[in-house]
Amino acid sequence: MKPGPDQHPADEQAELKSQILRSLRWPLRLTRAGILAERLSLNFWPVSTLLLALGTVVGFGVPNLLGTSALIALFVASILALVVLLLRGFSRFRWPSPTDALERLDRATQERPLSAIWDHLTIGRNDPETLGLWQAHIRQMAKRARQMPPVRPDLRVSSRDRFGLRYLALTGFVTALVFGFQSGSDGFGRIPWPQGQIAQAAAPGFEGWIRPPRYTRLPVIYLNSAKNDGTVANLSVPQGSKVVFRLYGGHGRVRLEETVSRQKKNSAPRDKDAGKRADPQTGGRSFLVQKSGEIGLSGPAIKARWNIRMIPDLPPLIALDGPVERGVNGQTRLPFAAADDYGVVGSTVTITLDLAAVDRRYGLAAKPEIRPAITLDLPLPLRGDTRKFKDILIEDLSQSPWAGLPVILTLKATDALGQTRVSEEEQITLPGRHFFDPLAAALVEQRRDLLWTRRNAPRVAQVLRAISNRPADIFPDARTSMMVHVAIRRLELNTAPTLTDPILTDVVRTDVSDLLWHTATLIEDGDLNDAKAQLRRAQDRLSEALKSGASTDEIARLTEKLSRAMRDYMRQMAQQDRNGRTSSKAPNGPTRQITSDQLQQMLKRIEELARQGRKAEAQRLLEQLRQMMNNLRVARGGQGQGQTGQAMRGLRDTLRQQRNLSDDAFGQMQRQFNTPGQQRGGGATSPADLAQRQDALRQMLRQQRNGLPTDDSKAGKAARQALREAERQMEQARDALKKGNLPGAIDKQSAALNALRKGLRKLDRAVAGSRNKSTGPSGRRADSLRDPLGRRTGSAGQVGTNRTLLSSREQQRRARELMDEIRKRTGDKRRPHYELDYLNRLLDRF
Repeated sequence: MKPGPDQHPADEQAELKSQILRSLRWPLRLTRAGILAERLSLNFWPVSTLLLALGTVVGFGVPNLLGTSALIALFVASILALVVLLLRGFSRFRWPSPTDALERLDRATQERPLSAIWDHLTIGRNDPETLGLWQAHIRQMAKRARQMPPVRPDLRVSSRDRFGLRYLALTGFVTALVFGFQSGSDGFGRIPWPQGQIAQAAAPGFEGWIRPPRYTRLPVIYLNSAKNDGTVANLSVPQGSKVVFRLYGGHGRVRLEETVSRQKKNSAPRDKDAGKRADPQTGGRSFLVQKSGEIGLSGPAIKARWNIRMIPDLPPLIALDGPVERGVNGQTRLPFAAADDYGVVGSTVTITLDLAAVDRRYGLAAKPEIRPAITLDLPLPLRGDTRKFKDILIEDLSQSPWAGLPVILTLKATDALGQTRVSEEEQITLPGRHFFDPLAAALVEQRRDLLWTRRNAPRVAQVLRAISNRPADIFPDARTSMMVHVAIRRLELNTAPTLTDPILTDVVRTDVSDLLWHTATLIEDGDLNDAKAQLRRAQDRLSEALKSGASTDEIARLTEKLSRAMRDYMRQMAQQDRNGRTSSKAPNGPTRQITSDQLQQMLKRIEELARQGRKAEAQRLLEQLRQMMNNLRVARGGQGQGQTGQAMRGLRDTLRQQRNLSDDAFGQMQRQFNTPGQQRGGGATSPADLAQRQDALRQMLRQQRNGLPTDDSKAGKAARQALREAERQMEQARDALKKGNLPGAIDKQSAALNALRKGLRKLDRAVAGSRNKSTGPSGRRADSLRDPLGRRTGSAGQVGTNRTLLSSREQQRRARELMDEIRKRTGDKRRPHYELDYLNRLLDRF
């Protein structure tokens, strides 16, 4: 529309507004309706949710199950809640105006055409050019406004209903509509559905079940399989089975009689036997079978009887399955056998002191303190049948005050019904650890007297002072002597006659008894005690995990702990052997040597069996590993290495220093030529300093070569020749460094490293040949040159094994990444030739 010659721009804009409003009549109405729907949903969704919830309650017939007072309370609460929600909604509700619809429609587009049309020109009204530009803009916005569609309403109220209550109410209401009227409830105001009419017109019927207890694993018996003509059906059911009846149609005219629940005959609509109220809609009844008897139903068109023979649930049986034995490290091994008609669910053993059989002499002459009985849970099969089984309880009771004393064992088993059976009393001597060292045995005896009664504390202190009168003659080291001295001082300070209450406290007695036990084990086992305890603890935890059905991740973690404990244990054994100390106790049975590969394979096999669910096989393999560790022998190395071994250790140190020097030279070359790559060590070392270090290494190698013992064998001569070659290459590398020729020096250093490695290999071969000649056919010397894992050791302490050095997955991953990076740099031919030579040498396998 173009303005006429006499038409004012303001009049033109007003007429344009009217035309746009007429063209947007329906989009504005629809947008306004959408705003109304949004505000209704945002402010009144609690009302609709409450109505749907009330419809769900009524649809499922809940009001019919409530009493009058409860029904009135529910009705009043619902009305009050509905009024409150309506008032809250109306207080926040605002009827949408045409302006609201116009503004919503305008905000729906990015250009905001309606705002532009309703706007006014404030500057340049008298400028024809400005006025013409403004009118063109208005016409363009008018064209855009006529094409505006209605805005869709946003009915989402998730910001208000964070828990989705409206969806729960809607789901419940739909479920009530579909299923509520079919379940026997009266639904909404007792609506006469056709199904209800058919049910009322149908003849009375029933359904009955007998559900045996779950622990019997027996199927449910469906009572409707009996003929409905008065024929008696004979049934055998376990004790405690639950009988359930449901009556349909005319249930007020059907009579139920039963004599199996130890209750008087009755037909009242209350289940006195099961303690539950009968279903008023279906006439349901339930009770438990407690004795043999009959069950009968009688009524219109119903006549059924069942003769019930109750199978009694017998109490369990339990007894010892052999003598109680002492394990290798003093554990108590208690074999037992248990049985039950449906399975044992729990079993325990109770240990009490047999005071009448105790030899009441010395520290045991005093009246003992009253101690609670020791109760231990007996293991049950994790998988398999618990109706009849045998097992062995392994428990470490060596630190108990009753260890070595006569005790009475009582075993008890419990079944799923709660019945218990107690075995006959067994008189045994509670196993404990044997201490072969007399001093250790004496300390353990005094510990027992202290735990027998705290009034023995002064006597124990006197005996300990007598024992430690001349500590240098009886104690193996100052550490154990000091520990006993600390125990004496604590006893004397806490039982002095000057004290108001000279009776020893529980805390002090526990500390002193633990100190005496620790001292005795140190004297008995020496330095191996800590590692042995960790190993035993790791074995016990893994064994318990296998018994208790732990997860595969937990078993893998415990297996790794056991592997570390075995390594620590054998490392301490090797260290003790090198120091000339051996265990005072010889292992029981023949000794054997095992390799680390065998140990790792056994641990992996245990983990695989546990992952496959074969816990019993894993347990047996763990017990075999435990026995192997108990019989492990420490093989002492030969004594003839002497000067040769010391020289080889020096050569290995020289090899390490030469390798570090070569790395420093390479780093200096990278800085000098500004080449990319990873610099290793060296810092700001100059070529002159590197030359001095190279010359010092050359002189050290010469001294080591001259200090080697005379060996005229072929291998010995080859070793000396290789060391001379290494010395010559070092000398040339030194000269190159003095001249600043870093690439040439690195080449010579690499040749020196190769010659050193060759010399070490030849020297080790010469030592091995000399040892074979000296030992003869018996092979004892060869056997002695093995570490605790059975691996051969060279004269320089080198260890050979076929075990992968990188056992950790993380280490393997890092090694692969490093090798890939080296190969990547080797393939870059733009790098200097000396750097490529160095990288290629890193890839060589020596």
